[in-house]
Amino acid sequence: MRPRILVVDDELFIRELLEEFLNQSGYSVATAAESHEAIRKVQLDEYDAVLVDLRIGESNGFDLLHNIRLLSPDSAILPMTGYPSVETARTAIRCGAFDYVVKPFKLGELAETVEAAVAECRRRYETRQVKERLTELEAKIAAMNVRESKKKLTLKHSPEVAISSTDTAVSAASEADSLGSRLTRIRRNQSIPAE
Repeated sequence: MRPRILVVDDELFIRELLEEFLNQSGYSVATAAESHEAIRKVQLDEYDAVLVDLRIGESNGFDLLHNIRLLSPDSAILPMTGYPSVETARTAIRCGAFDYVVKPFKLGELAETVEAAVAECRRRYETRQVKERLTELEAKIAAMNVRESKKKLTLKHSPEVAISSTDTAVSAASEADSLGSRLTRIRRNQSIPAE
């Protein structure tokens, strides 16, 4: 599937230029001329990268950056501005920007920035997926440990259940060991620290 890019700019020329260039570069491109249109598109679709003009009509571009970040935390946001300053760059980064694009831009440099942004989006998505799976595995292991503890209490007080419970306990312990090993391998492969 082609990476998806959203271009948000109130200048038709910029939208058309970026749409054509990014399509030719192998991306699937959508455009928006206004903030509310951009928000609607982000609510309906997922984008790997979002290029956002910071001066879009009467809207505050930083509010738009913040709202896109809330709606699509994996998307790499690239604010664009023809009025660069250190303060603007700092504010953009605080709003969740991945990088900062200064107009007028060189298409070759923009292509490199978009490529890095798409790679960052994919990394964020994969990291989130691994963390969610780790949480599921940890919950399963914890539930198995609780069941095992309950079985041990039952065995102490009901010796006649001991034979049937032993097979179940051994099976649960084996599964817990297996899941624990998988969890360790996943953490090691993804370089995610143990919590």
